[in-house]
Amino acid sequence: GEVATYPERLKARSVRRATDYGHVRVPSSEHDLVRFRDRVLAPAASRLASIPLKLSPRTNVEAITGKLVAAGVASRLDASGFLALKGGATLAAGLAGFVLGASGSATNAFLLTPAFAAIGFIGPDWILNMRMRARREEISSVLPGALDLLAVSVEAGLGFDGAVNKLPIMVLNEIRM
Repeated sequence: GEVATYPERLKARSVRRATDYGHVRVPSSEHDLVRFRDRVLAPAASRLASIPLKLSPRTNVEAITGKLVAAGVASRLDASGFLALKGGATLAAGLAGFVLGASGSATNAFLLTPAFAAIGFIGPDWILNMRMRARREEISSVLPGALDLLAVSVEAGLGFDGAVNKLPIMVLNEIRM
């Protein structure tokens, strides 16, 4: 019986599949819709963030978070994002070194790939340290004026909390957050 009805069952299955061909299933709720960021970018970022942690065992998330806060970019970039950026820069610079070296000879590719990868690994830390230094200098230049305003406000009869509330207006105008 199975052998005799097989062609008819195959034909019926093909017709069922053909009736659904080209139909798009619209997600019924937002939970069914998985965003590109969640499907692709988040796993890629976590894999890229693991590269600097493997290459430099002394690197820890707490120290990077402190550096990001000191540089004033903690509101825009977290430690895992910075590590992903650093891993991506390492891979991109290594690939660029390989491409540039391969256009010459195999020896150039062998020498330029690790050199460019090292620049890609060190570059984000260097840029972060430069931002930290620039912000530290900005704060040092604004601090005497802020303390003076605080002292004058308290001497003029304003309470300490009122003087501190008046302070951010002046400080925010002079320091980039």
